[in-house]
Amino acid sequence: MTTFLRIALALSTLYIASAIGIDRAVSQNASAQINVSTEDGFYDRRDSKHTYVPGGAIGKGRITPYIFNGKPSHYDDVFGISYKKEDGLNYICSGTLIGPHQIITAGHCGCGIKSSYQVTNSANIRSASKWFSVKEVLLFDGYYCGNDKIIGNDLAILILNADPKGPTHRLRHLIPHPMASVASWPATFRALGYGLTEKSGWGLRLEAHIPVLSINCADKQFTKRGCTPFVEMILADRRPSGTAVSDTCGGDSGGPIMAQLPGDPKARLVGVTSRGMGSDQQSASLHCGGGGIYTVLGRYSVARWLDSLGIDKSDPTPSGRVTE
Repeated sequence: MTTFLRIALALSTLYIASAIGIDRAVSQNASAQINVSTEDGFYDRRDSKHTYVPGGAIGKGRITPYIFNGKPSHYDDVFGISYKKEDGLNYICSGTLIGPHQIITAGHCGCGIKSSYQVTNSANIRSASKWFSVKEVLLFDGYYCGNDKIIGNDLAILILNADPKGPTHRLRHLIPHPMASVASWPATFRALGYGLTEKSGWGLRLEAHIPVLSINCADKQFTKRGCTPFVEMILADRRPSGTAVSDTCGGDSGGPIMAQLPGDPKARLVGVTSRGMGSDQQSASLHCGGGGIYTVLGRYSVARWLDSLGIDKSDPTPSGRVTE
């Protein structure tokens, strides 16, 4: 099933490669207008917009990263993020709960009006009844709103006003140690988000498996595509044109990339959706399906940043195995 995980409509720069399909009508009475700009050979999806307000209506706007070829996900540590920018439009991104009240997402998803942020882990954003407000938005060192030159710093932490899962909840999503060898990484990673789908619009929490094209972007062919060596990676489904491919797309920005190593009982949070790449395999209307660039989490600069925020990255529970 080809379902673009509509992760965050504002996951505009990062889009998970497993979107189901593209539905340009975000509601029965309001269509979403897709406007995507290109730069340095990749599609910039950071500016996906919509006019959805929790509990309100959807109006005309811009949508970007979504998941193709996805399926509904039960991972309720993955949240949809709604916020407004100074342009007056509302945006949607995705993120992952990595602390009692801390959500990691893409840096460009942290460039909204702080008082406008709301998050939910409902399986369907558009019917969600419970939302949580955000107390603080913290950008990763080296990321600045309005700077289009993303160099692997596309990360942010949202600090919530309340613990959305309760004091007894134990997190499942672990970040790998910076020294973890990439030699044994699996051939495909799992992407999750609330982005667009080709059949049913956006707002559903979906997941998809996407092949790893480059784990470190060390090769010149990947740096030419705008991927920064050793701090970003590329996931792309290179099946023949015309077949259903997996990819992230509008609304998936900030969503998690998960991997499970041989012998490791738990899935690891290895990356965050950042932006998409252009390709002849992509959807002509949504510019998705050509692969994406993702921010790598298992590195010392990220570990130090999370430590400085008091976020515990250690193994929280022996029963936290993530299953299909």
